[in-house]
Amino acid sequence: MTSTRMPSAQARASAGVEAIVATLHKVVPRSYERKTAVRLLHLAQRSVSGGTALVARSTSLRIVCDQLEHTQANLVQLEREIDKLLETDEGAKGLGSVPEFGHKTVAVLRAE
Repeated sequence: MTSTRMPSAQARASAGVEAIVATLHKVVPRSYERKTAVRLLHLAQRSVSGGTALVARSTSLRIVCDQLEHTQANLVQLEREIDKLLETDEGAKGLGSVPEFGHKTVAVLRAE
């Protein structure tokens, strides 16, 4: 079941058996029977939580996305710093002449 079509138990529970059967056949043809879709629907209906949990999960996901964005920005900054150091380091220039060495490998080797 793809997370974009039915991203949560609540979405699956409200989708109904036919939507689940259609999704299963589209994603993995010939692998699941209708009884599997009925079972998935039953499990989804039993695992649907209240609105409070939905808000908490939404907040948690937003926090994780913010952390990821922050980490990506830090990695971009680190890449720039590595590039600056490698441009001014004569020893790095020699290592950089080896075609198989990327700038991260060169930076690690120079740090060693």
